[in-house]
Amino acid sequence: MADQRTTARSRTWELVAIIVALLGVVVTLVVDKCGEVSRRVAAAQQKSADLEKEIRTVGDELRQLMDRTGSVPQDSSKGDDVPRQERDDLRRRLRSVSDSFHQLQTEVKRPLAHIVSSTPVEPRTADTEVKRPVSRRVTKSTEVDLGQIANHAMDHLVNPSVGRVTLGGIWFQMRGGENAEFETGNVIETGLPSRGSLRVSIAQPTALHVLVSSAWVVQVRPGTEVGKIVLSFGDGSTYSVPLVAWKNVREPWAYASDRSIGPLDGLPGTTWRNVFVDEQSRDDRPARGFIDMLTVPVPEPYSSKTMVGIEFVDSSPVSSLVVMGVTVEWRSVI
Repeated sequence: MADQRTTARSRTWELVAIIVALLGVVVTLVVDKCGEVSRRVAAAQQKSADLEKEIRTVGDELRQLMDRTGSVPQDSSKGDDVPRQERDDLRRRLRSVSDSFHQLQTEVKRPLAHIVSSTPVEPRTADTEVKRPVSRRVTKSTEVDLGQIANHAMDHLVNPSVGRVTLGGIWFQMRGGENAEFETGNVIETGLPSRGSLRVSIAQPTALHVLVSSAWVVQVRPGTEVGKIVLSFGDGSTYSVPLVAWKNVREPWAYASDRSIGPLDGLPGTTWRNVFVDEQSRDDRPARGFIDMLTVPVPEPYSSKTMVGIEFVDSSPVSSLVVMGVTVEWRSVI
């Protein structure tokens, strides 16, 4: 009888030992799976960070190239194959890295989903914080067609570019022919209008880029307001930017010997810069034609509204406003 009890106790301890061993195996498997998940996640995050860094690097190189070559409208007849080839190579690199990034996301999700599906998930309580995707704001641009108001040839340039052109790193839609630009009346061309308005519909605008000059402003005293740009919004509000002689507008061309032509200092609230110089000859004398860009940041609260109009108003009886291109930057949430 005593031998039977001893045998029973022995078998009981053997069962306990087997159960403990099985529990150890289960714990080991769970830990291994959790470790595998952590290792894969860490590896994926590192590779993703490397690819994102490469995308930013290539994007910066592409923007630098466009800034370096974009100040001259592209013309294949003038031997710009080298910058064009460099630009195409950078774009191919950017596409290749982007494809690798998306492929990484696809490859990692598939095996991780299999592992995580067999791993115990802690039940969510009412106090557990739910993490939502973080939205990201990106800047886009709209090239406004001047066809609504264009009324004059771009005759201060010898061979003006036509079509989609990048100037100063900003894309513009350039027109050609007799209606390539908008020009207001001046002391010579008195029959032209004194204002012109573009109809647009652009939500959350952040900046206005205008290719603008002032013909015959050479006869206007520096510091004199010769016009303004008026931005109108869907709620009826407006935001105006003055155009001041020899501060943020100048002549569209000058003789090469004329050193008083610029550059300009600009005004608070605007940024002026020259983005293209056309070497030419007038009256058998060396001359230069200009394309200047005026950038106007759209401040709050206007940048949270919808822009519905861009109006150019001439206030000088002597000079005229010359508008060659308009582009609006705006925010997009993705």
